[in-house]
Amino acid sequence: MIRGILGWLCRGMAAVRALEPNAIAGLTTAIALAMAGLVGGGIALDRFALDGAIIGTDDDPGFLRSWWKGKRSGDKAPWDDEDWREGAGHAEAPRKAQRGTPASAEDIASIRRSGMVLRDGKWLPAELVPGPGGHRGLSRASGVGSAGDNVLVQLLITTGSLPEGTLSKAFNAQILATGGTPPYSWSTSGTLPLGLQFDTARGLFYGTPLQLFSDSLRVRVSDADSNSDEAEYLLVILPEDQLRIVTESLPDASVGNPLAIALAAAGGVPPYDWSVSGELPPGVSISSAGAISGNPTGEFKSYPLSVTVTDAQGTQASKDLVLKVVSRALRIVSAQQLDPAQQGKPAEIPLDAEGGTTPYRWELIAGEIPPGLTFADGVFSGTPETIGSFGPLSVAVWDATAPEPQIAYGDFYLEITEAPIGPVTDLRVYPSAGKAVLTWNNPDEPEFAETLVVRSTAAIPATPDEGDIVYQGVGTTTIDQALADGTTYHYAAFAFTPDGEYSALDATSYGSATILPFTKGRAAAGAADPHADAAYFTPLAGADRFNAASVPGIVLGPPNGLGYANGSKDVVSLGAAINGSGSAPYGGEIVVEFTDNVIVDGPGNDFTVFENAFYIGGDHLNRFMEPAVVYVSQDGSSWKRFPIDFSPRYDDAGNLNLQHPYCYGSGFAGINPVLPNADPTNPSESGGDSFDLATVGLAWARFVKIQSTGDNWIIDGNGDAVRHTNFTGAALRTAGNSGFDLDAVTAVNY
Repeated sequence: MIRGILGWLCRGMAAVRALEPNAIAGLTTAIALAMAGLVGGGIALDRFALDGAIIGTDDDPGFLRSWWKGKRSGDKAPWDDEDWREGAGHAEAPRKAQRGTPASAEDIASIRRSGMVLRDGKWLPAELVPGPGGHRGLSRASGVGSAGDNVLVQLLITTGSLPEGTLSKAFNAQILATGGTPPYSWSTSGTLPLGLQFDTARGLFYGTPLQLFSDSLRVRVSDADSNSDEAEYLLVILPEDQLRIVTESLPDASVGNPLAIALAAAGGVPPYDWSVSGELPPGVSISSAGAISGNPTGEFKSYPLSVTVTDAQGTQASKDLVLKVVSRALRIVSAQQLDPAQQGKPAEIPLDAEGGTTPYRWELIAGEIPPGLTFADGVFSGTPETIGSFGPLSVAVWDATAPEPQIAYGDFYLEITEAPIGPVTDLRVYPSAGKAVLTWNNPDEPEFAETLVVRSTAAIPATPDEGDIVYQGVGTTTIDQALADGTTYHYAAFAFTPDGEYSALDATSYGSATILPFTKGRAAAGAADPHADAAYFTPLAGADRFNAASVPGIVLGPPNGLGYANGSKDVVSLGAAINGSGSAPYGGEIVVEFTDNVIVDGPGNDFTVFENAFYIGGDHLNRFMEPAVVYVSQDGSSWKRFPIDFSPRYDDAGNLNLQHPYCYGSGFAGINPVLPNADPTNPSESGGDSFDLATVGLAWARFVKIQSTGDNWIIDGNGDAVRHTNFTGAALRTAGNSGFDLDAVTAVNY
């Protein structure tokens, strides 16, 4: 038996030497691989690693490379399929194996010592073992040799790599194995992308991927004898839209003119990162976001560029583009007939030039521009004052080309037209606590549609777009709320036509107000208070009224009441008389004005009038009262009187009792005492007589007029004449202290 084995080895080595006599340099042996009877088809020759020879009909010589690279490093044998070659030494072989050449008996014999077999067109590691017995990890391939020898094939995964998948498109990738003892079972580690599954019975990745993916996965196969093999694969799911650069060409650049070009890409996975190879013009750069920018300098020429974009998955796309730097002739490109401007409305009419080298220098060299406009830096601007046609206006522009600048000329015509509608007039702005009251007059024209009032803290708005909208409508007043103390607000009002054209501003179309902090006492400079700020006195003629010389100061600021039992002398008397004791009127009057605040219609009563009524003998139903009627106004000329109701009361003897407070049921001032040291803005504790602007239909007021009733002269809403007591000369024309005695007027809501 030993002699037979030695003979078999010698015949195998002889076959190897016959195939490649000069291929082995410094190696102790050559590997000759051959096989017969295992697969259908002819047996052929091919060359393999270490300058040896293999035999069979293998049509995929790259298989061993892909299989080998998929193996773990610990599984690799000490040979590398990268060493395949057609180098020197092979050419000298007397007999060179060729694909498709039939094998001889000697070749077949040499296979028995090669350690490789051809299985399904693949050369696989194998072992030749005698007899019918098996070998763990190998499958039997009978029919080779004698005495029942078997070729056993190792269990191996034969798929080299996975195909790339596409998002939202069906994907199938079969992993194949050979050898071992079927049936096989499969498994994979790692997380698959959403939409893909792995069939463990077939070794099949399948499904429709719903997310982008790029990661390594390990696949394991096991056979019926518990043999196994593993391979690692890169699974990549690409976007539906492949990454590409969509910018087709670059616009020309010119020296001295700022350049701004945005490169564009599509597909792939944003965000994109851009780069460029090639020479950019001096002064020009590209950002990673694909922005080519700068101020080109240097030569006028073409700059070939290779632009590359890289997406978030590392995929790249490139395109060749050309950036051309040119010098264009300087010229003015504005039309000769310039856009018209309107009288009284701010205008800004620029001229445009192109070519040459920026910056440009402009000059008006002939012609008279419209009054109210100026020309500077290529722009006609200002507020036109005169309607008419103006021109030609001759303009020159120079560029910055050195040493000799280019120059261009142009003649232009400008039309100043009438505004489409008259202005809003008499805009008034009255500050108050955290607010401003505005009033105005709308133009009386058929084309008037509405008024827009806008506000700015920077300057008077010159156009409707230069401020925040405060009011829009056809009214003539509004209250601007929620303003900040210490801030000056500028307002402008514009009248609009139905077509959206708006009026110019005249000298009364705008106004300003500064919001001051408030104190409830008498305000010092830089502050405001809720009390009247000015007084205009018209006393009843016939005597010097009490404290008339102290007007206006005596009626300004907070009240100085002395309570229920005493009447304060910090008052001014208006005077009163009985109807028939001289000519009308029979009661004096006084008007007070609010300048640093406004009475506004708010919850409950809105202002209080303070007099010096008091209880006689402590009896609240027995009072000394000198009544007055009260008017309010927004402008000081149009007045609204609060409705009054005189309801006479009589004593037990049937005499008229004008000391009973219910005689003056509603609408009168001078009925209730004034309490000392109280909050004058809180009617529930201050005393005095309070009034609600809603009663007369006003949202706000700045003027309050108080008129002493006198006796038997003023008629109430029921047709009754209002009576005035003559107690101690209260209705005596010649008495200086007769009539209503005003202490103060204070806003409750302001």
